[in-house]
Amino acid sequence: MPAWADASLGIVLRSALGLATAAPLDTTLAALESFGARFARSRFNNRRRDTTMERIAFAFPDWTPDRVRECADGVWRHLFRMAGEVALTGRMVREDSWMNQVRFDPVFRGLDDVLDGRPVVSVTAHLGSFEVIGPALALLGVPMQAIYRPLDLRSVDRVVQQTRAGTGMRLVEKFGAMRRLPSILDTGAVPALVADQNAGERGEFVPFFGRMTSTYKSVAAVAMRRNAVLVCGAVTRDLPPRSLGVDELHDAALERRRNSMAYTCRMIEAIRPEDWKDQPDPAFYITARVRHNIERMVREAPEQYFWMHRVWKSRPAFEIERTGFPPELRDKLLALPWMTPDAVGAIIEQSDADAARLAKTGSRRFG
Repeated sequence: MPAWADASLGIVLRSALGLATAAPLDTTLAALESFGARFARSRFNNRRRDTTMERIAFAFPDWTPDRVRECADGVWRHLFRMAGEVALTGRMVREDSWMNQVRFDPVFRGLDDVLDGRPVVSVTAHLGSFEVIGPALALLGVPMQAIYRPLDLRSVDRVVQQTRAGTGMRLVEKFGAMRRLPSILDTGAVPALVADQNAGERGEFVPFFGRMTSTYKSVAAVAMRRNAVLVCGAVTRDLPPRSLGVDELHDAALERRRNSMAYTCRMIEAIRPEDWKDQPDPAFYITARVRHNIERMVREAPEQYFWMHRVWKSRPAFEIERTGFPPELRDKLLALPWMTPDAVGAIIEQSDADAARLAKTGSRRFG
C-alpha cells in the first residue's frame, strides 16, 4: 500500500477507535457481533464459511448440521468482536481496570514455576482473545514477551504495538525469534507463543481431533534446551465457572461483569521437564502433549476458535506416498498416557482415508 494510503488508513482507524470508546463497551461489542453474524452468512463469505463448517463437522462428528452451522456463525461473531477488543485492550486492560475485564481461574498451573524463577514458556492457540493473555499476565507482574508477526499495514501495526506495549508487555517479531528464545528465557522473561497453526510438511505430526496434524517442533526444542516449563492456557469468554465461589457471588451481586469483556484466563496444564525426561522420544511427547492441550481448550469453547485456519493442510510423507502408517509411530502414540488403543486405531484408520483422498485428488496437501 502506498505511504499516503497507509497513513490515511491510520487516521481512519484511530478515528473509528475514538468513536467506539464513546459508547458503552457492551454496546460496541454487541454491534460488532451483529456485524459478524451478518457477514458470516453473506455471499462474500460463502466459501470461507463452507470450509469452516467442514472442519467443525470433522472435529465434532456427533454434532447435527444445525449445531455445526451455529458454531460457524459463532466463529465469525467472535472474530468481529475480538477485533474490537484488541483495539480497546490498551484502554480497558490497565492497572486500574483489568480486574473488570479479565478474571483468573483459581487454579493457575505454572504460577509457582514463574514465582520460583524457573524458565517458563506460555503456549496458547488462536482461541478466545489470545491477544489479551499476554497483557493480562504482564499486569500481574509477569515479564511477558509476545512473539508476533508484524502486520502488513504499517498504520494498523503501529496501533497494535501501542496497544500491547501499554500494559508493559514487550513484543518480539517472529522472524528469527525461535533462535532468540533461549536468550529470552535466560533474562527471566516469559515468552508467549501461539502454537496451533500448520507447521508444514517438515513439522512434527501428532494427533489433533483424530487426525495427524503438522505441529511446530521448535516449542519442544526450546523446552528441552533450557529445561523450561511449558504452561498451556487461554483467555476465553463467558465459560461457566467450575464452582460458584466468592468471586462469582460478588460479580452477580455487584454486576461487575456488565460492560465488560468478561474473559477468564485459564492455565490448564504445566508441562515440566520431569514429565518428559524418561520418555523414549521427549520431543514427540512434548509436541503431542501441547497439541493435546490445545484440543482440550478448543473443546471448551469451539465457537471461539479460528477454524478458518488450514490446520490440516500439510500431510505426512507416509500419506502422500501411501506407504502405510509407520509401526514406530503407532508405538509412540500408544505410549502417550492419554491415548487408548481404540483412539490410536481410529487415527490410523483416518490416516488411511486421508492417504486415499490425496491419491484420488493427486495432491500433496488438503485445501
